[in-house]
Amino acid sequence: MRELFAVLVATCGLSNPQQLWDKYKNDMTDDILHRLQEQNPNVTYSDLIYNEGLTKIEDQVKTISGKDLSDYGMIRPQRTEEISSDLIRELDYDTASLQQQLTESVPRLNPEQRLVFDNVVKKIEDGEGGLLFLDAPGGTGKTFLLNLLLTQIRKDKGIAVTVASSGIAATLLNGGRTAHSVLKLPLNLAHEEMPVCNISKNSERGRMLQQCKLLVWDECTMSHKRAIEALDRTLKDIKSNPNIMGGMVVLLAGDFRQTLPVITKGTPADEINACLKASTLWVQVKTFSLSTNMRVQLHNDVQSGQYAAALLKIGEDRMAKDGNGMITLDREFCNVVHNPDDLNNFVYSELLTNMRNREWLCERAILAPTNEMVGQINEQIMSRVEGDIVEFLSVDTVMDTEQVTSYPVEFLNSLELSGVPSHKLRLKVGVPVL
Repeated sequence: MRELFAVLVATCGLSNPQQLWDKYKNDMTDDILHRLQEQNPNVTYSDLIYNEGLTKIEDQVKTISGKDLSDYGMIRPQRTEEISSDLIRELDYDTASLQQQLTESVPRLNPEQRLVFDNVVKKIEDGEGGLLFLDAPGGTGKTFLLNLLLTQIRKDKGIAVTVASSGIAATLLNGGRTAHSVLKLPLNLAHEEMPVCNISKNSERGRMLQQCKLLVWDECTMSHKRAIEALDRTLKDIKSNPNIMGGMVVLLAGDFRQTLPVITKGTPADEINACLKASTLWVQVKTFSLSTNMRVQLHNDVQSGQYAAALLKIGEDRMAKDGNGMITLDREFCNVVHNPDDLNNFVYSELLTNMRNREWLCERAILAPTNEMVGQINEQIMSRVEGDIVEFLSVDTVMDTEQVTSYPVEFLNSLELSGVPSHKLRLKVGVPVL
């Protein structure tokens, strides 16, 4: 519709194009609204969205006639560094609703959570910057705390960017996306000595990060140490600040007792060397810990408490092992299934009635050790949904022309990376996509 409007403005001598725009501007920008709502469901039509729509229209008008919108009696869009789709996404939050969330939720923080909350907020308010790490085993209220910190910044129209090392973790954070997609990290971090993010100072993403007050990275313990180092180099460049993370407050969160970086065909020593704790940045990290299991405390569930304690013992290598280094799990902590179909039915028993229910989907997930197995499970579950499968293929290219012969397209197509879609996507209408 914008293209048609641009043609009408540039070639048809409309008597009052501004009036036409005012009448149909929602229709001409509904795709922009939809795109932003995928990241933040609370986004509504705003001047920033209309401005982006007008900017796209003026670009098309200039292509056709070489003139801007003011030559046709229309108000020109603002073309300032402050206006970009990234900024629109990060600023379009309902501040009144966020303030209400804070009023209701801050008093519910336990002493450990409140200590982290106050320290992070103070660092931001004082303009100190720094790299922080939140050690948080499952059930200790990490997600609740992180979302509250994001709310604290966003309620005052501040920018708080949130990423996670996996798509599942990103869905639990307000405005969360994968670290690879937001930070434009290199795909093959293990083979780059000094990687940087593919973000320039003057790009939309770069200008947004210049104004960012807080960056939260959940499940960072799954990521290669060079991903964090790449972010550090990039922020120093973007913000023209030599201090760690370019003077920005970056809060990493995760649990080293869980999944660590996966190094293809690597040894245990390679995996340890890839961990965040092996980075030269780690000595500058300030660590906070959460230890109170809020799930157990809130529900007064003795069995859940025993289960949480057992998980900690496993993660801290305090479980008895046999001669082969194997541990035996207590059967009372397990739900045993005998085939993949039973597993899928147990986790997604009401899939067809709830597959568009975001909260229901976020409450469950099937974890698997390999991407290949994840693909098999996804195929099995998708087969339960009616409709035709549509295949989408990625277009993978090497940007450096000198490296084209070293990385054939077939090799690029074969890469399976955490947080990055596969070369071949098989989808159905109505099936959720992370």
